[in-house]
Amino acid sequence: MMSSETRQGPAQAARVVEQLRPRLAELERERMQLREQTLRLLVVIGAASAIIALLVRLVLGSGWGGVAFLVLIAGVVVAGWQIVRRQTRWEQQVLDAVIPVICQSLGDIAYQPGVEVGDFLPAFEKLGVVGHSNRQRLRHYFRGRHQQTGFEFVDAALDRTSSRKGKGNGGDAVTVFQGLLFRIQLPFSVDQRLLISPRVSIKLFNKRADMCEITLGDEAFDEKFVVHHDMDQTDGAALAEQVLTADFRRALLELNQQEGKLAYELGAFVIGLMYDSLYMAKTRYQRSGSIGKLQIEKPVPFLDVRFFLFRDSRLEEGVGRMVDDVATVYRVIHTLPLAPVNPAKTSAPAH
Repeated sequence: MMSSETRQGPAQAARVVEQLRPRLAELERERMQLREQTLRLLVVIGAASAIIALLVRLVLGSGWGGVAFLVLIAGVVVAGWQIVRRQTRWEQQVLDAVIPVICQSLGDIAYQPGVEVGDFLPAFEKLGVVGHSNRQRLRHYFRGRHQQTGFEFVDAALDRTSSRKGKGNGGDAVTVFQGLLFRIQLPFSVDQRLLISPRVSIKLFNKRADMCEITLGDEAFDEKFVVHHDMDQTDGAALAEQVLTADFRRALLELNQQEGKLAYELGAFVIGLMYDSLYMAKTRYQRSGSIGKLQIEKPVPFLDVRFFLFRDSRLEEGVGRMVDDVATVYRVIHTLPLAPVNPAKTSAPAH
């Protein structure tokens, strides 16, 4: 097992991928077999649909042309269903093979495929780390400890629909958040909400109706981040200054630099502190192109492997990025000065 000092190093993903390389080679051979089988099946489905449609026209006459067309459409639907089913099976094969190795190599992390929304998400919404949503998917739940600090995180896709029929039923969906949500234990307690979010050039977007904005007099920090505290707390500014020490602010600037940025130099994470926990949302987007000065970004899935029918699956590259995503929590804990400062007291639990 790697030491705590090397777990979060820049070569971390490469080491784990090297350990996985023999299994990845086996998976690639299995994918090529699945690819060949699927291509043969698609030829059979296409040929069968065409023959049946032709027989319908020849035997029943031109008046049955609509039925012949429906036969062709049915063939396309069956082919599409087979492709989606096999792509899902391929991705699950990869996860089943690599997740146990990643968890063991990075520090004996416990893993489960998902977690109940009500057990994990409400604190993030209460803090404003993520916006409210009515269609949520929380997958790939990890839980563990590093440097005597407990943590848990999950891959989240949160949408808000315009439907009035009920939660998550139909309607146009707007993405609220897509990325990783982390909860990390603090060695002290914070008895009100503190929110730290990236500063954007349009000042209106920095405002929060239910919280007060403050500046900490740290030019480098205030240029990158906006800090909010509860509006109904008179000691919110003093609490923020006590919790967000100079070391803590430097650590957040370092995280902002090392964990990547979105387009236009916007920070990729939002952090909230409440009770005995730090809550962090890390957006996972990558630049996909540009139109003039407009930069276009697309969300990156937790396991980013190409369509299994392509000749090159980029399996090692995708698994390497997934390892790096998992290792984020180690880098955060290693970077932040999580030492007791006793800023406030509360008896409220983290959940």
